[in-house]
Amino acid sequence: MTETVEPSDRDLQKAIRLINEGEWQRGMGGLKSIIVNFPQCAIADDAYYLLGLGFLEVGSNAKAATCFQRILENYPSSNVHRYATLQLEKIRNKLDPAHKLFMEAENFFRENKLEDALRSFKKLLKEYPKSSLGDNALLYAGLLFKSLEKSNYKKEAQKIFHRIIEEYPESDSAYFLQNNPELLDLIGAEVTP
Repeated sequence: MTETVEPSDRDLQKAIRLINEGEWQRGMGGLKSIIVNFPQCAIADDAYYLLGLGFLEVGSNAKAATCFQRILENYPSSNVHRYATLQLEKIRNKLDPAHKLFMEAENFFRENKLEDALRSFKKLLKEYPKSSLGDNALLYAGLLFKSLEKSNYKKEAQKIFHRIIEEYPESDSAYFLQNNPELLDLIGAEVTP
């Protein structure tokens, strides 16, 4: 078993460099990977902040707001806390109507209330099918099916992951899937852009 190395400032700098060089998906994917795989590491708050700024840059206010809100909730002593507050205030009136439900569902996920999280993500997808948070809600739903090992969970996760690739091919969630082969191997999916 190989030891997992916690990300460092160099990983943040690499992500920023990729974004600045026009490789938006790779840069944003690197930031998202830090957040998903190392939410308690020393640079997770900075990764959230940079990811939020990236989402603002491409006009995805709901995703940006989610990143800034996570900083306020999970990293109260962060050096970017004040900046996240200011950014969140700027975009509050522009939020996707599904944002509140997404935050609720993600909170359930983080609290390990997986059934509640799955129910909430499904509700978001049903009530707000055109939400800019749709790809992220689908990604969480797929991960939840995998975690809960429900009946036909592999088949459900595979359908969801394929749906992300088909409906949101340029999204951060599609990039995350394509760059996490262990997820694809687990469900036996062949996902191509």
